Amino acid sequence: MALAGALYRMERFRSQIIDWANEHDDIRAVLVVGSRAQRARPADDYADFDVVTYSADPRVYAGDQAWLARFGTLWVALLDWLGEDEPEWLALYDGGDKLDIAFFALDRLKRHLESGDLGDVLGRGYEVLVDKDGLAARLPPPPDAMRPADPPTPERFAAAINTFWYGAVYVAKQIKRDNLWTVKYRDWTMKQQLLAMVEWHARAVNGWDYDTWYEGKRITEWADTKTLAALNQCFGHFDAADSWRALLATMDLFRRLATETAARLGYAYPAALDAHATGYVKGLGM
Repeated sequence: MALAGALYRMERFRSQIIDWANEHDDIRAVLVVGSRAQRARPADDYADFDVVTYSADPRVYAGDQAWLARFGTLWVALLDWLGEDEPEWLALYDGGDKLDIAFFALDRLKRHLESGDLGDVLGRGYEVLVDKDGLAARLPPPPDAMRPADPPTPERFAAAINTFWYGAVYVAKQIKRDNLWTVKYRDWTMKQQLLAMVEWHARAVNGWDYDTWYEGKRITEWADTKTLAALNQCFGHFDAADSWRALLATMDLFRRLATETAARLGYAYPAALDAHATGYVKGLGM
C-alpha cells in the first residue's frame, strides 16, 4: 500500500507541474525525462520524477525555493547548477518522493530542433507536458537505441591508466599509515577510472553502440558476469586488512580490463608502469 501511494503521489506531479508552468509566462515548455519517460522499460516505484523546463530566464528560479512547496510537503531542497545559467532543484517530499526539476534556456530547445540531436538528457526518452509555442512537438522522437559512443582517445585511455596506478600506490601507503578515511576517499578516484574501463571494455567487446548507461547505473545488466564477480571483491570494509584485500582485487580487475581493451583498440598498455606500481604495492605487504 505504501508503494502504491507513492506511485500515485509521483504521478500527481504531472498535473501539478502543468498547472504551475501555465501560471508562468516565461516557462515555454516542460518535459518529463528519466525513467518515467522511458517507453521500453516502465519506471519502478522508486524512480524519481525528473523534469526539464525551457525558460526565457532560467536563473530566476534559483533564488527562492518557496514555490516547490506547492507540490507537496517539502522535507528539503538542494540547488545545483548544470551550467552557468541553468539551475536544478533536487527536492525531497513527504513519503520519500523526489522531484528533480532543471531549468534550461529556451535556446537549448531550439538547438535540439536545428540539429536534430536530442543529446543525452532527451535521448533516453521524454514526455511533453507543456508546449506553449509548439516547439517540443517538433522534436524528433527518441531513438530506439542510444547513439554509439566514441572510443576513448589514446590520450584519455592513457590518462585513466596513469591515474589508476598512481592512485594504487597512494592508497597502499595510506593503508599502511592507517589513514582509513583517506583510503576510502582516494579509493573512489581509482573506482572512477575502473568504471570508465568497465564501460570501455563492454563496448569494445559488444560494439560501440552497446548501452552502458552512465554513472554505473544498471551495471548488473550490461557488464559481463566475469566482471561482476570480480567487482564483488573490489569494495572493502573500514579496516586495513580488508581495504588491502579490496585494493589488490581492484588492481587485478583493472589490469585485465585495461589490457584486453587496449588490445581491441590497438593501443599500447603501459606494462612497465603496471609492473612498477604493482611491485611496490605488493612489496609493502600486509
